[in-house]
Amino acid sequence: MAHVSLSDTYMPFAFTEQCVAVLASILKSEKAIKVNIKIVRIFNKMRQLLSSQKEILYKLEQLEKKGLEHDEQLVLLFKYRKQLEQAKQEELEFRPLRVLFIGNS
Repeated sequence: MAHVSLSDTYMPFAFTEQCVAVLASILKSEKAIKVNIKIVRIFNKMRQLLSSQKEILYKLEQLEKKGLEHDEQLVLLFKYRKQLEQAKQEELEFRPLRVLFIGNS
């Protein structure tokens, strides 16, 4: 089994919220406390921003779904319109034959 040392791994680029809480309990200087409070506030603000972005993304997704449904309905509407126009055209083409037929009897 190979031994893994800290030099074999990489150091983290950021603290987690839990690390900040642990750091607050360890560091006791005035400056450390102020910095720690600022970091916790930043974490809270980030959480709020991410939450609002999720809401916006959800609303956009719902609008996109509605748009797709409307697109499908429009395609169906145009299909029916085309069928109606074809039926009218066939009726117009057929009508003179009926008139001639009725007129000859």
